Amino acid sequence: MSARRKSRRVSPAAWESSAADIADAAAARAAIAGRPDVIFHLAAVVSGEAELDFEKGVHVNLDGSRALIEAIRGAGEGCCPRLVFTSSIAGVRRAVSGCDRR
Repeated sequence: MSARRKSRRVSPAAWESSAADIADAAAARAAIAGRPDVIFHLAAVVSGEAELDFEKGVHVNLDGSRALIEAIRGAGEGCCPRLVFTSSIAGVRRAVSGCDRR
């Protein structure tokens, strides 16, 4: 049996959003400075754009995610947010429609 956290409703006023190049370590640290409970990591370059500009895709999709995770790890005790990483709609659409099947 697994333990489940009780879900709770959060008012819209409790949400905060920000935009930054989180591949920059200082920006990633600033993003978690308030020690959030949950982080929805929505930054991504979708496949077509990443294929056209491979370095951009790596910078945003890999380096940004890595810097965010490292900022959380380096924040010290008591900083343990839930990190929700989402793919783009392109990834979800492919998985649902079965386009990846060969």
